[in-house]
Amino acid sequence: MSRNRTEVAPMQTDSVRSGNTPPHVRPFSKGAGQQNSPNTNGSVVNEKHKQDNNPSPLLGVNRENGFNISKEPVIVDGIPDYLSHRNVPSKDLTGTRPPTRIGGDHPTTGGYNQQTENPHCEKANSNLTPTINRLARLSYFCFMFGLAGINAYFGSIFSDKGISKRFIGFLLTITPLSSVLILPIFSFIADKYHCSILMLVIAVIGSTISVWFFTTTSNHAVLISAFVILVICQTPVNPLIDRNMLVMFTPEDKATRWAFIRSFGTMGCGVGNVVASVAAYFFGSWSIGVIQYTVGHVGMLLCLWFIKSRKSALESTRGPDAVDLDQPANDDDAEEKVRFIDMVRILIRNPRLLVFLMAASATGMGYSIVTSFLFIFLKELGASVILFGVAMLMTVSTEIPIFLCFEWIQDWFTERTMLTIAMAMWAIRTAGYSILPNPWLVLLLEPLHGITFGFTWLPGVKTISAAFPPQLSASATGVLFFFVVGLGPALGCSLSGLLNDAVGSKLMFRICSITMVGLIVAYQLIDRGLARLGWELCAVEPGSGGRTPRTRENPFGEDKKKGQVINSGPMNPENSRSASKVRLKGMGDK
Repeated sequence: MSRNRTEVAPMQTDSVRSGNTPPHVRPFSKGAGQQNSPNTNGSVVNEKHKQDNNPSPLLGVNRENGFNISKEPVIVDGIPDYLSHRNVPSKDLTGTRPPTRIGGDHPTTGGYNQQTENPHCEKANSNLTPTINRLARLSYFCFMFGLAGINAYFGSIFSDKGISKRFIGFLLTITPLSSVLILPIFSFIADKYHCSILMLVIAVIGSTISVWFFTTTSNHAVLISAFVILVICQTPVNPLIDRNMLVMFTPEDKATRWAFIRSFGTMGCGVGNVVASVAAYFFGSWSIGVIQYTVGHVGMLLCLWFIKSRKSALESTRGPDAVDLDQPANDDDAEEKVRFIDMVRILIRNPRLLVFLMAASATGMGYSIVTSFLFIFLKELGASVILFGVAMLMTVSTEIPIFLCFEWIQDWFTERTMLTIAMAMWAIRTAGYSILPNPWLVLLLEPLHGITFGFTWLPGVKTISAAFPPQLSASATGVLFFFVVGLGPALGCSLSGLLNDAVGSKLMFRICSITMVGLIVAYQLIDRGLARLGWELCAVEPGSGGRTPRTRENPFGEDKKKGQVINSGPMNPENSRSASKVRLKGMGDK
């Protein structure tokens, strides 16, 4: 007997008829003067809507089944908002898998099409409307455009003001040390008290004032004091911007759709560096970069404010019980208490994740060496300031295609392979510096940075997002910054300053290149050894006691009830060969 689209879907029938509505499918909430009454099939229906039991012509879902969905969807930015209430189930009524479509026209599933996906529902789930999408891209562009006016030229500014190379190295160590010591605290406060936007505003105001003193003063005491304040204020900005963007995506989209939005920051960096260098060449001072820094950061704050207001408008259309779009999409996990010890426990329980982050910190160390002393080295070769901006443009030129093609790249390479390629490209780049006969030839080497950065940061974001629960989203980003922007650069700046002062720039770059090759070999040996023992880059549920048994049928210790890997300990070595090929996405090869 055929079913029409107004009937209850087969997968819903048992639960609905028995009256055992799952906890994640709640009935209508009672309002003033309204009462809930049981329906004939055991579900609960609001009296106000009981008289209108006709199915929605758009959604094909019967009102008797307890879904608070209006006949006409609310239009937000030109997209029908089908999720007008948080009571839309996140799983089907059997509790086994989420429905892939709400409001489908499948003739036998009553609106739940299990084979096709509704693009409107996908956009609503990822909290991205076209307007929010454009504002997110613009915010990254403005932020990196403003940052490019000053940050890439710290070493050159210090050198122009008479600071020695040895002391420049120690001063630039303040930036990564701030990420190591201060960023985890900032990230934890942002998660704990949900004050990321307020923290961004305060940080931008403080950094804008300090950058003015930094670029205009000639007094060394004022110069160093302004630099320290500038670094502290800048520390939480980039991670918090990433956090505000990442929470709008589902876990599957964090490394792909976010990568596309983040690529606009790369564009802003390239354009901003050219503008800053040309302005410094014509005005004869880096102080003109203060204007660019201020304009870029104000534009970033305005974009984030508009994003928040658009999300608030979207929330209001979904009713007072709608999910908070500033928080992770998983309500159950978001309700858990945020604990700092959970973040530490995840790292301790997964040595392969820790090894990955340590190897990523090596690329951060290399990045700090280049940014600290490359322009000083080029100036020694007789380069003009304009070459600095053009070199930075070439530096970010390859980042954009890598960010845009990352979904394809991750299908071809494992995280280990991508990180190894990133380290190898840096070794080749610095070896090339040591044999440069002409400063303009550096433009041939700078595109290698895009491969190093893209193949470090994107798999890092993907790995860290899978390893940490949603309620630690900002803390997870802070952990990645701790290693890539904190620990590695702290070592790189201090050691390279001493080495440069002792042996000169060319020999320093040559020694650093050889050292990176040794780190590549060490990473490959350690990571492959852990893989043979069964350790995986997999998600860990904080606070979980004991270990889920790992067998041939369940090689990843998967919790059958929650469908989540809760243990990252070693499994049976006989399964390590197949397990070592596992990708994070879907926990399996495609």
